[in-house]
Amino acid sequence: MYKTMLHLAALLFPCFMYSFSFQDFDAYQGRVSKEEIENKLKYLIKAKEAQNYFSLTDDVFILYASLEDKQKGQEEYRLILGSFDVLPTLKKSLANCKIAIDPGHFGSEYSHLEQRFVEISFQKKLLAFNEGDLTFLTALYLKELLEKEGAEVFLTRTKKAEGALSQNFFQFLQTHPDLWLTQKTLTQLFRSVYNGVDLYARAEKINTFKPDITVIIHYNAHNSEKEKYTCTTDKNYNMVFIPGSFGDRELKEEKARYEFLRLLVTSDFFLSRQFSKIVLKKFNEHLQVPSVTSLDGARYLETASIEVEKGVYARNLALTRLVHGPLCYGESLVQNNLAEALRLSHLDTKIQGYPCSSRLKEVALAYFQAIQEFFRQQDEV
Repeated sequence: MYKTMLHLAALLFPCFMYSFSFQDFDAYQGRVSKEEIENKLKYLIKAKEAQNYFSLTDDVFILYASLEDKQKGQEEYRLILGSFDVLPTLKKSLANCKIAIDPGHFGSEYSHLEQRFVEISFQKKLLAFNEGDLTFLTALYLKELLEKEGAEVFLTRTKKAEGALSQNFFQFLQTHPDLWLTQKTLTQLFRSVYNGVDLYARAEKINTFKPDITVIIHYNAHNSEKEKYTCTTDKNYNMVFIPGSFGDRELKEEKARYEFLRLLVTSDFFLSRQFSKIVLKKFNEHLQVPSVTSLDGARYLETASIEVEKGVYARNLALTRLVHGPLCYGESLVQNNLAEALRLSHLDTKIQGYPCSSRLKEVALAYFQAIQEFFRQQDEV
C-alpha cells in the first residue's frame, strides 16, 4: 500500500522528491565496519528479495539498482568498509534542541474518509472520537511542555482536519480530475492517493526543519471479527516503530535505496531504537497498559515488521523511511478497547481551549518524559 501511495506522490508532486545523491555518504567511506552493517541488516531487511540490491564482503558494501545490475556487476554505489562503528550519540540538551512532531492523520470531517474514527454504542450512549483529533491535541500539549523547557518545536500540521499540503482533499481532486480513473470511491482516493502525497509533504517539512529527534504520534485500534471502528475488543497495548523491515520490491525505487543506505551508515537507526525503547517504557508506566505481545494477534507485526525487542518493531512505513534523524513512531493504546474508549470519549479537561480527555495529557506526558530521559542519557555518554 505504501509503495503505491509514495509512487503516486512522486508522480503527482515531484517537488517533494527533494534532491539527494549517494555521494552524500562519501564522508562515511572507510569508517563503517562490516560488523555494524551486519547488525543493522538483521533489522533493515524483511524479505529475501531485498538482497538482490546489495552485496557485502569483508571490505566493501555495494548497492545495485536491480538484480540485473548486480549480476552484471554494475554498481550504483560502493562503500569501503573500515574498522569503526558510528557512535550512536547525540550531544544536545533538551533546552537547545529541535523537535519535530507529526500528529498522525487528519481528523474531524475527514475522519470517516480516512477510516480513522471510533463510534461505539454503550449503554444507550455513543462513544465517538477520531484518531486525527486525538493525535493533534496530544501534539499541542506535548509542544507546550517542550517549549517550557526551551526546546524549539515544529508541528507538521497546526489545525484539525488538515495535513501538510496547502491543498485540502477536495481542492486536490479538482486539480487532479484524472485520479477518478484510478479509484472508485472518495475513501479510496483519500487513503490510496491523497494521504500518500501528504506523507511526502510531512517528511519534506520535517527534514527541512532538521530536527534533533522526531515524534510521530498515533493511537492504535485492534482488528476484530467485525468492524473495528464500531466494535470493541478486550485487547489493549502499546507499541513503537522504528525504521527498517524493507519488504518485497521496497528497494526498487532509487529514493528507497538512498534511505536504506542512510540507515546503514548513520546513527539514525540505533538512536531511534534507543529513543523508542524509552518512549515505550514511559507509555507502559504512565498509561498502565503493557507492551504488545504475539498473543495479542496484531498480524501485521509478523507480516510487515521485525521485532527489535519487546514492543519495539522495525517497520518500513513512509515516515519511518523518509524522515531523517532519530525518531519514534508511537502507537499508544487501543482505541476500541471499551475501557479505553470510555476514557478517550470523556471530555474532562481542555488543551488550548479544545475539550478533550485527560488521557491525552497522560500520553503527551509519557512522550515528554521519554524525551527528557533520552537527552539526559546523551549527556551522560
